[in-house]
Amino acid sequence: MQKRKRLRLKEYDYSLSGSYFITICSIDKSNIFCSIDEDIINDNYDDIDFSKYIKYTKIGMIVRDNIKYLNSEFDSILIDNYVIMPNHIHLIINLIESNKTSLQKLIMSFKRSITIKCKRKIWQRSFYDRIIRNKKEFDKINEYIIYNPFKWKLDEYYNIG
Repeated sequence: MQKRKRLRLKEYDYSLSGSYFITICSIDKSNIFCSIDEDIINDNYDDIDFSKYIKYTKIGMIVRDNIKYLNSEFDSILIDNYVIMPNHIHLIINLIESNKTSLQKLIMSFKRSITIKCKRKIWQRSFYDRIIRNKKEFDKINEYIIYNPFKWKLDEYYNIG
């Protein structure tokens, strides 16, 4: 049996305050969250109305609502930005103060809540994270999230199905 690659930093305390860039993929990277109209690529990046180009599925709407719920219900968590793509989501999660729960437990609870509401398995095992170390890195990741739908066809997770 092949041993799983460790995704987290071994000695880092993921309950500490700070900003984290999170990517969570759908099971088998299936396009279950939304579709992105290809005309988005031809539009101007400035002041775009994404609602014209991104059509959420029922599952995608549940994911969006749960992200908004996290942001409004927990004083120690701030979702600085997020994007829901056809088969994955990106979030910048800011833990405002040291938490009783770790980032891993927060994400697992988030995924479990959505799975229960969808009544089916929708998530790939685990998730990817990056500790955001400074404002320059934060700004670069934030820009990546904002423009990710424009670059869907170039995305490493892109698939037609």
